[in-house]
Amino acid sequence: MTQLKMERTFVLTLTKREFLIVGKALRGTLKPDELQEALALQESLARAKHMVLEQELHESQKLINNIGEGG
Repeated sequence: MTQLKMERTFVLTLTKREFLIVGKALRGTLKPDELQEALALQESLARAKHMVLEQELHESQKLINNIGEGG
């Protein structure tokens, strides 16, 4: 049977402040007042990823429908 494996690469565009928050989060050095900002950034990234995946699903379904219709 045919198998397919997909690997994704994400390209992030961050502001200087967002880059600072990501770096501090990775080092585990966020200050208590930065936690909410980090959580908001995480939610924003998750929503952006979700939108990309929804678009891919839509395009895939469209392809399947077109194949089923013969072209």
